[in-house]
Amino acid sequence: MPQPTSLEPETLQGRSVSPSKKVRFSRDEMKVVVVVTALLLIGLLGTDIHLSSLPEIMNVMHASQQYVQASISVFLFGTGVGALVYGPMSDKHGRKPVILIGLAVAIMGNLWTVFAAKITGFLLARFVQGLGSGVCLALSRIVLADIVQGDRYAIASSYITLFTGLSFVLGPLVGSFVQTWRVARQLCRHGVAALRDVRGLSALP
Repeated sequence: MPQPTSLEPETLQGRSVSPSKKVRFSRDEMKVVVVVTALLLIGLLGTDIHLSSLPEIMNVMHASQQYVQASISVFLFGTGVGALVYGPMSDKHGRKPVILIGLAVAIMGNLWTVFAAKITGFLLARFVQGLGSGVCLALSRIVLADIVQGDRYAIASSYITLFTGLSFVLGPLVGSFVQTWRVARQLCRHGVAALRDVRGLSALP
């Protein structure tokens, strides 16, 4: 039998909870909480992760600031459309298959953004990203409610909200790291090319 994990929060949905009262989570419930937290983080990162790269996107795609900033609105619109679809689908076909489909769509959108050369394709890719990521935001709480019940749901929900709030900090940070790594890789590539040119010049008679 899995050993339950106990948590002792001070408040529960605005009402006091006795410090002596222990709310216990089974090991399976803790796994669900971790998965739901990860899903929400994935869904929320899509709005912030590319903020540090907006100037570079403008330069590469020769697009105006308004078009590039519209990628956030397009992503959120796709998320809203996806949320309308995934709920009824999950009731009919189950949670897990629908979540996997949504994640697959989000991955396709991510790959599309990598290879998009024009702002139109980039915005379409962002819509696909949002359409796929909508499954994370639409079904995460539903999955939690299916497994965790009563006071445990309220407590788990409060912890999930606490951790997913980090996405607003982690998103730009991760995006900045990826952008810096991309710039560093380009500098290394140019440095290697310069060394080859120097070697070629030195070989001339």
